[in-house]
Amino acid sequence: MIEFVTVMSGQLTIEVDGETYHLDEYDCIRFRGDRPHKYANPSAAFTILHFAISYNNP
Repeated sequence: MIEFVTVMSGQLTIEVDGETYHLDEYDCIRFRGDRPHKYANPSAAFTILHFAISYNNP
């Protein structure tokens, strides 16, 4: 499973497999969705995300 996440508005902090990434508006990230991960909004403003998840990956 591969996850694709794009920040449409606001900011996102995402931790994937112990590594932390900070994304701003229109930034995106791709990672294996079967790895430990978590999302956080580091600001007081709303964050809008777009997710695409692909389940058919060898």
